[in-house]
Amino acid sequence: MQEQKKDWGTMFWGGFLVVGALAISIFWIYSGWQQLDTWRHWDEYQQVDGELMSFDVYEIETQYQDKGTVKTSVTWQVKGDYFYIVDGNRYDSYVTLEIEHNESDARALMMNHQAGEGVKVWYHPDRPSEPILEYEIPTLGSSVWFMGLGVLVILLFGGWTVDYLRKK
Repeated sequence: MQEQKKDWGTMFWGGFLVVGALAISIFWIYSGWQQLDTWRHWDEYQQVDGELMSFDVYEIETQYQDKGTVKTSVTWQVKGDYFYIVDGNRYDSYVTLEIEHNESDARALMMNHQAGEGVKVWYHPDRPSEPILEYEIPTLGSSVWFMGLGVLVILLFGGWTVDYLRKK
């Protein structure tokens, strides 16, 4: 009877890990596929001039516990609102950058970009309301990384599951 309880516990937690890993892997593969799709169709994107409406730096403090001690982590977030015009239609959008542990980088970025400044915006003619700014241009490397990591996790947990079920 004791052995049967152990098997149910192992199956529950093992199943929980497999489902969680599968969900995370699907998210990674989906994210990678979106980046890869944008990269594949990059030659279809068109460039238009836009304008920054605002550009601000925010300090974000997060408290967490480490070995019973409350610690504070500080990151900086740079937020910018901008607009651009495609075929006579105005589109408003925003950009958010997370800058970890380096206030001087966040302040320097803010000093280099002021409200009213022009920005280069890329858009796909079929989806002009989904812009990409210059520093957001996807690379093939990040797409492959996300997709590869997702497939690796699925293979590892899939192999573990098959091995576990085969031993039963």
